[in-house]
Amino acid sequence: MQRHNTEIRNHRVSPPSSQRKMDIMAIGEELRLRLHAVDEPLIKDRRYHLKLYPSSFVGQEVVDWLIKNREAESREQAVEVMRTLQDYNVLHHVCDDHEFKDEFLFYRFRKDDGTYPDESDSAAFARGQRIYSRLKLDKSMIKDRKYHLKSYKKCFVGKELVDWLVANGEASTRDEGLREGRELLEAGVIHHVCDDHHFRDEFLFYRFKNDEVETKKFSDVLSLLKGMSPRVRRNTKGRSRKETANGTGTPKRSGTQREQIGRA
Repeated sequence: MQRHNTEIRNHRVSPPSSQRKMDIMAIGEELRLRLHAVDEPLIKDRRYHLKLYPSSFVGQEVVDWLIKNREAESREQAVEVMRTLQDYNVLHHVCDDHEFKDEFLFYRFRKDDGTYPDESDSAAFARGQRIYSRLKLDKSMIKDRKYHLKSYKKCFVGKELVDWLVANGEASTRDEGLREGRELLEAGVIHHVCDDHHFRDEFLFYRFKNDEVETKKFSDVLSLLKGMSPRVRRNTKGRSRKETANGTGTPKRSGTQREQIGRA
């Protein structure tokens, strides 16, 4: 038990600011994929005064889309969502002349033009997104799983990810695949489903951050990251101290109980 608790403390090496950045980058990537996938893509090559701006979108059109799809409750909130992504270098104005505005101005996701800052966490995120995109094509990897009658949505098995990394040329050996998984976890791209384990080449459940933002409104997630979600405050209002003590309304588990969750 002592060794297990020490491991949990030691593997959480990313400071809160770094984890927040990874969460926001994952949210931005989910938004980018959705804007590419709409019937009439909002991200496309555009021209202005005879100059071509590849893979760009119009600020006003994305605000329209966020409102139409109920991802934001107002145009002001939609602008706040996009400015938060811009603050974290997820997107930028095509000429870097404007902050995000609800106007006919061109913006671009940095993943679409390869201008992510040269930082270790950004590199880990980009690598993780490439692996995630390939894994999504293999329906057997990321899926809902059960352990002791409890369901874990959209997760994968550590051992199977190492198998996949080696088989698909992302790692030369199992040790290299294990290091890759650990780097992704330390960068906040993936995590153990109960945050009880570092990445291991074992039958343990892990999840990509991308698969946690799909079911939430972008505006809610960004508000939570900034610590100011009015929806969460409304939902907890009136509950007893016991119900809100651990954020779930359920009793806290002992260390022994937590250690087993997510292991199959």
